[in-house]
Amino acid sequence: MKAEDDFDFAKALEYYEKAFDELSIEDGSLQRYANLLFEFQEYEKAKEIFEIIVQKTNHSEYLEKLAQIYEELELKDQAINIYERLGQIDRISQLKNQKRTSQIDDIVIKKFLDLFSGREDVFAIQMDEGYYPVRLPMKEKDVLEHLNGEKTLGLYVLRSDNNIKFAAFDIDFKKGFENNYQSALRLCRQSVMNICEKLKIENIKYHVEFSGNRGYHIWIFFDRWLQAYKVRFILRKIVESISIDDQISVEIFPKQSDTGGGLGNLIKLPLGIHRKTKNRCPFVDENFEPVHNQYDYLLKIEPNDSDVIEKLYKEFSQEQNLDLQATKQKQKNIDAKPSSQVKRVLRQEIKPITRSNLLNTMIQACYPLKQIYEKIQKLGYINEDEEYIIIAACVAMENSKEFLSDLFKKTINYSQSRLHALMNRVGTIPITCEEIKRIILSKSLALNIDQCNCKFNEVLNTPLCLVTNLDFFVLPNIDLRDIVRKIMDKTKEKAELENQIRTLKNLLAQKMTVDEINIEDLIIRKKDGEIQIII
Repeated sequence: MKAEDDFDFAKALEYYEKAFDELSIEDGSLQRYANLLFEFQEYEKAKEIFEIIVQKTNHSEYLEKLAQIYEELELKDQAINIYERLGQIDRISQLKNQKRTSQIDDIVIKKFLDLFSGREDVFAIQMDEGYYPVRLPMKEKDVLEHLNGEKTLGLYVLRSDNNIKFAAFDIDFKKGFENNYQSALRLCRQSVMNICEKLKIENIKYHVEFSGNRGYHIWIFFDRWLQAYKVRFILRKIVESISIDDQISVEIFPKQSDTGGGLGNLIKLPLGIHRKTKNRCPFVDENFEPVHNQYDYLLKIEPNDSDVIEKLYKEFSQEQNLDLQATKQKQKNIDAKPSSQVKRVLRQEIKPITRSNLLNTMIQACYPLKQIYEKIQKLGYINEDEEYIIIAACVAMENSKEFLSDLFKKTINYSQSRLHALMNRVGTIPITCEEIKRIILSKSLALNIDQCNCKFNEVLNTPLCLVTNLDFFVLPNIDLRDIVRKIMDKTKEKAELENQIRTLKNLLAQKMTVDEINIEDLIIRKKDGEIQIII
């Protein structure tokens, strides 16, 4: 019972099984075991125990639970007998008149399972208030009930090894525009058409589904498992290449490249019923009309050749690298210009900046940050000092948490709680260019700072100045307490440095046997036991 209360359900089931002879109805332990088995869909074992319970008590709760188990096990006659005892006429009628849709061939279900293959040990069921996870593999019976409209399934896109076999765009009109539903839906359709046009250009096969509420899903399937970050890279490039109305939101599934030890995000599967709107969610044609025979359409879906997707990823990556090299060369050409000109030219070179790509643009424009970013992409690992630099450079922006989370999920030691702790420790004041260089030099980091010559006119000389208005976007987000703490830290550092300098001067005074010496461009004098250094 303690294990159950502590949400360690696997242990709880193990202990209940071992202690089965000691369980009783009187103390409620037998019922707890039975209910836990039911929740984890261990129906055969749950049936045995609930049958024992109902023999000793006629409590309607346990009778109804047993009837549900009989339904799950396709024992409809036994279920009807219990519903007759309970007087549930409607349920009896439903069971007697219910026709299991034998027209849904096994081949349709198997095709569905093959296409929508995600997290291997968990799926989800949509309820009116949201989804709840079922910690079991999705089975043929679940798909049948989904297609019958008896329950609606959601699937966690990422497998536990961070590979995917399908991806999707989720295009919706934003909340608040429901009063102009048809108008908002037309805008949504325009974004769908724009994305589909780009997919055609790249020879990516896709399939559009009405999501049942405020928009559409565009499904993309693969013939084998692919690394999620590669697919997300391609889909992000496609989204960035089109114009999207402010009323429309476009999300990419999977939403992350790494589960981070969790389940990741889930997406509702097509051909079922949206539990909130009660709308069926069919595949649609180019005119956004439901295709004639949904199951025939499903069977004809051909996944994309994964080798083609891999090649496209390389092409997109190379194009991005060429763009960055061109920007880097032009930056070299303007190094001799005043800082205000540097900033202006950089902003002209970089594609139009939005909140979604602002931080990524800054990282590509700042040479030390770019080196850390490339290390993440190539090695999947950076050290603590490099983590601190990139977090401190981004943390002042309001969308930094999501951006940093997506970035750090590519590292082998990613932990969401650790990232949040680091962000809290860093505070809200962005790191300055001078601090970045000082950390690199003092820690002997393998980062090149030869190109670090940025000087900006803003109150802080920070990499964010490359791409944004510091006064408008950053300063309002800085916490006054962080400023005070920073002043205290710097004052302490100053005091420690002054103490070190005094100690070194005293040591130098003891070592000097003459009153004055010349070292390089310095004149060092000893007068009344005190050291003076003159440049």
